[in-house]
Amino acid sequence: MRVRITTSIGAKTTTIRVEGWLGVLEANELLGECRSADQPLRLSLEGLISMDDAGIRALRALKAHGAELTGASPYVQQLLNSRTEALDGTESKGSRVDRENDSYGHRS
Repeated sequence: MRVRITTSIGAKTTTIRVEGWLGVLEANELLGECRSADQPLRLSLEGLISMDDAGIRALRALKAHGAELTGASPYVQQLLNSRTEALDGTESKGSRVDRENDSYGHRS
């Protein structure tokens, strides 16, 4: 199983449970499921093992649009919080300095 996406419609909240590995195809499936769901939306991530950049972008976009992300493991939480530079094209001061120096620390 790569991913299992299960929707439960409650009285006040629609909960979408994500289990497995969230890649490009699965992220598109998740976004489609969320578009058809009633608001407010809760994403239950207890069973999410890992994800690629597309999965991270999808979860961040859903959160930005008001979805509540619950139950993420520390690893998944770290992916969501630490991969900002790779996804939005920015870089930290350290990565710029590393690129400007050769492998011996000399400026190029």
